[in-house]
Amino acid sequence: MPTELKFLKWTGGSIGQSGLYEGMPLERYHSAGCCDGISVSSSVLRRIFNQSPAHYWATSVYNPKRVEEDEEISRGMVLGRAMHHLMLGEPAFAALFRKAPDEVPDRNGTLVPWSLRTKYAKEWCDARRREGRIVIFPSEVAQLQGMAFALGAHPVIKSGAFDGYVERSGFWRDKETGIWLKVRPDVIPSASGDFVDLKTTISVQWSDLQRTIIDYGYVMQFALMRTVFRALGYPVASATLIFVERKPPHCVRVVSLSPQDLDAGEKANRVALRTFTRCYTSGVWPGPGGVRRDAEEIFLPDWHHDQIKARMAAYGEEEG
Repeated sequence: MPTELKFLKWTGGSIGQSGLYEGMPLERYHSAGCCDGISVSSSVLRRIFNQSPAHYWATSVYNPKRVEEDEEISRGMVLGRAMHHLMLGEPAFAALFRKAPDEVPDRNGTLVPWSLRTKYAKEWCDARRREGRIVIFPSEVAQLQGMAFALGAHPVIKSGAFDGYVERSGFWRDKETGIWLKVRPDVIPSASGDFVDLKTTISVQWSDLQRTIIDYGYVMQFALMRTVFRALGYPVASATLIFVERKPPHCVRVVSLSPQDLDAGEKANRVALRTFTRCYTSGVWPGPGGVRRDAEEIFLPDWHHDQIKARMAAYGEEEG
């Protein structure tokens, strides 16, 4: 990683030159007009590869008949976004988030602890949503404080894991497909090349983390960052995920992805990118079953057959 990163200033309009940019709002980054051609992010490739082209296209910004995704986001996502702003020093926290009042009036006008069951609380949340703000419930304040304390006490964070540039975006036009690839890391390290990504989670037990990394496609996410930064002349030295549990005791676990897994992630991204290109060109976005003309034979897993045997035995029967 070069000792000095070079950032281009985004001044409006569409990206037409590969490079690292500062000043582009997140909403613009995700928009259809972000680049002077078709662009895809990691979330696009992950959805195509892990679900299907049809699942991506249903809500794609390029789909004129797209279905708007549910505006309601999970409380886990709210806490995750809030922690990113707090720990990464992103500006305008108060402009995006709003803490709900500790007490609200019930139908009789008596103050009661915050509850979405009350009409006042529902109307208060609707008003904040119209303002474009995300509501943090009173009970979640302690969670945020606990996570922030646990992260701040961890030696990896103390050593400067989050030091670098935030709210910066990278763009590179893929030579094979002509599609723009775009990435927006949590932090772009100033010199080390050690990329980190902060994630809130339910559990940092080893098996749970492995499942989380697989389910959310974090290897593909980091692999795309590696592809783009390498193409721009900034090699990625390491790819590290920093997990913190949302509930007490807010345990922190820091794991690095292996080069072999990142290689596999790059291959998955390439397959997804080629699939996107074919589908966009043809206008056909198949589901998980593809475009087969005949039925697929499905085989039930071994554990189900073992379950059947166990139940037969319980009834005193044996396999014939």
